Amino acid sequence: MKVLKELKEKDRQQHISPMILAQAHLGLGEIDKAFEFLEKAYQERWPQLVTNSYENPISPIYDNLGSDPRHKALLEKINLQ
Repeated sequence: MKVLKELKEKDRQQHISPMILAQAHLGLGEIDKAFEFLEKAYQERWPQLVTNSYENPISPIYDNLGSDPRHKALLEKINLQ
């Protein structure tokens, strides 16, 4: 929680990748907030959404997204599904 708070404070001064914020929320088990930032990453066209470990099978941080319908919808929007 402390790291997430620091990231959000830093984001006010310099833009922090929404992917990093999504990962922080995932680490805390805050799936809805994580999807908010993944959607923001999509809207802002962050390349990490595709090149990062979002769809990388060896990255366990995204494992708990698989059964959520928002996960499939996001993959379809970025043409990974």
